[in-house]
Amino acid sequence: MTQGLARFTTVLDSRKKVPMTGKIYLRAIVPIGVMFSLSLICGNVTYLYLSVSFIQMLKVRSSRMDPRILPHTNMQPRPPLPSLCSLHPGPWVSHHLT
Repeated sequence: MTQGLARFTTVLDSRKKVPMTGKIYLRAIVPIGVMFSLSLICGNVTYLYLSVSFIQMLKVRSSRMDPRILPHTNMQPRPPLPSLCSLHPGPWVSHHLT
């Protein structure tokens, strides 16, 4: 998609105005990639040493903490997803098949 925007629109023309030298690339881009990689590796390695029950407890706790933290970060909570019960055709099908 980015390649299409770059080739066929003027949305990404400002990328040509940035003087990207090797020094700027090493100071601006490489640290982000290194830190992201380390974060991903460390996050996945911890799953090797944790029990399944402890991981489930962490997931439950994080879902409870998100609504408490969001008001302090000026972020809006996600809109609720539609209930799966309302999308399930089971009662309608069984009622009309009898």
